[in-house]
Amino acid sequence: MDNQSMFRQSSVLLCLSLMIASLYFLTPVQGKQSFQAGVIAQELHLNHQITQLGVFSSCKVVNAIKQDLKRSACMLYSKSDNTWQLDSFGAICEVHCTDVSHMREIDSLVIFNRISKVN
Repeated sequence: MDNQSMFRQSSVLLCLSLMIASLYFLTPVQGKQSFQAGVIAQELHLNHQITQLGVFSSCKVVNAIKQDLKRSACMLYSKSDNTWQLDSFGAICEVHCTDVSHMREIDSLVIFNRISKVN
């Protein structure tokens, strides 16, 4: 073998090695390539407020000013001992509670978060 053929052979091997190496680095290896997408959205954060109303015979929500028509809410809970709790989510809730005294047969109305009417 002469020097020229050895030079060609080593050049060909070098070129093949470089091509294989470049293909290895250019071809994405499964598991290493990932796709990330972001979503830009406006989130509405609703204030959550818990109010312990006390012991009453009955309570009801009579009016509300809502921050958002779909997600705002007023919820009343009554426990077994007639203790009432108001949970409000993004809303001002007007609640009327009555306490019926059986001995005196008198209804007393208690109003929480009164909402004044604007004319």
